[in-house]
Amino acid sequence: MDEFAKGMYTAGKSDDSERDLVTGLLTRQAGMNQIRTYMESYKTTTCALIIFEGDNFRRISDSWGRDQRERVLAICAGEIERRFGGKGIIFRMDGDEFAVFYRDTDETQVRILLDVFISSVRRANSISGFNFPITFSIGIAMYPEMGTNPRDLFIQADRALIQAKSQGKARYRFADKNMKPTNTDQFMFTVDEFSRGMPGGFFVYEAYGDEKLLYVSESVAKMFHCSSVEDLRRYTGNSFRGIVHPDDLMAAENEIMVQQYQMPDNKECYHYVRYRILCRDGVVKTVDNFGHLVEDPHFGAIYYVCLLDLDNNLFKASLRPEKINFL
Repeated sequence: MDEFAKGMYTAGKSDDSERDLVTGLLTRQAGMNQIRTYMESYKTTTCALIIFEGDNFRRISDSWGRDQRERVLAICAGEIERRFGGKGIIFRMDGDEFAVFYRDTDETQVRILLDVFISSVRRANSISGFNFPITFSIGIAMYPEMGTNPRDLFIQADRALIQAKSQGKARYRFADKNMKPTNTDQFMFTVDEFSRGMPGGFFVYEAYGDEKLLYVSESVAKMFHCSSVEDLRRYTGNSFRGIVHPDDLMAAENEIMVQQYQMPDNKECYHYVRYRILCRDGVVKTVDNFGHLVEDPHFGAIYYVCLLDLDNNLFKASLRPEKINFL
């Protein structure tokens, strides 16, 4: 423990009111206060501000719920504290973002620590039977080179973080004075926002086995007259088999298999099939299912599906068969 850390401990700057309830780390405000205190006393000591942002953590909530996401966040917070706790002011910023102000260091030491950290958290964590590798996008800004106050330093570290995300995630980038701001248009929309704006509904399910639903948009729940996504999962048995009307299930699955495996020209593994759905209140609707078979590194073979409600389509009168070219 260095002199600054001893001073913080003696002054009682880390009481329970300044701790995040999920991870046990400092809150954002408490962490920022400690960084400001440090900068007031150590104006020339080289330090690193490191911002960690979880990659695709929203998928954990969407697929397994908030409790599992919080469990993963706590595990990651523990790993950050284990690697950087000796000289780091560590705090949870918001959601799946963490920050470390690592004192009295240099770029070489930070690179070594981050390489070890990335390897340690990448190891698969079992969530409800799935192996889900944990990765982070990381941005670093060196103090005082890239900023002499917390605000400027965070701006630079955040720019480096955005570059790490735009270059494929699961990596780190250091800010430098020649770094140009990255176009952030691609990061404006979350999966939920995107799916709410799409016509029809969107869901993802396992291609084999129980055909379990991995993701379902709110618009699909509304299509089935369900009160929520959780209600839809219960109603359908959380399976694609519960999506399709029982009388149409065998024909629909057979048609999907024919299109996927018996059409030589279908090299991209798309399919289209029309079937009925049975809503929660007994209403029967006809839907168009546009699917894409994908080999996912985490989940194996899965289907991405866009579902269009034909019975609630204002334009269905103009959709005569002779006007439609399905490939």
